[in-house]
Amino acid sequence: MSEGSAVLLAAGFSKRFGSDKRKFLIDGVPLLHHTIRTYKTVFDRVVVVIRQEDDVLDLVPDTATPVQIYDAQLGMSRSLVAGIKHVANDPWVIIGLADMPYVQASTLSLLKYLIMQGDHGIVRPVYEGRHGNPVAFSCAYFADLIRCSGDEGARHVLQRNKDQVHLFDVEDEGIC
Repeated sequence: MSEGSAVLLAAGFSKRFGSDKRKFLIDGVPLLHHTIRTYKTVFDRVVVVIRQEDDVLDLVPDTATPVQIYDAQLGMSRSLVAGIKHVANDPWVIIGLADMPYVQASTLSLLKYLIMQGDHGIVRPVYEGRHGNPVAFSCAYFADLIRCSGDEGARHVLQRNKDQVHLFDVEDEGIC
């Protein structure tokens, strides 16, 4: 199976955080850049969905592809839809959250390996019984993902297809 992409959802408003968490420094590196850098160690193509009016474009390195959306206020689904539309010709996608910088590259590699095998349509990591992110989807689910709405992200797609979700255990608290 050919190469897919990673899509990082980064168009949130950080309302509970109190400031733009994408700019929060981790070892002197903005959180958004830190997360992208980890994903780039595993994926050739990383798409980062941000708001059109954002001032974080400079945090997206040249090695990643920014996708700007104008309707982020309508919820996480708008970022998800924009990301999926951008990679619509890929055989699979890994959907990650940009504000989860501690996901380990080894977890990303295993997730990529499992979705590339083609045996599972949806692959999700589990840490100590807790389902986490990112989640991998084969292109068979892209149409369902594009129909998502509100602030639920892919939750409804996961719930409707729970029997098709392949869960795998990891020793990576960063997925939660």
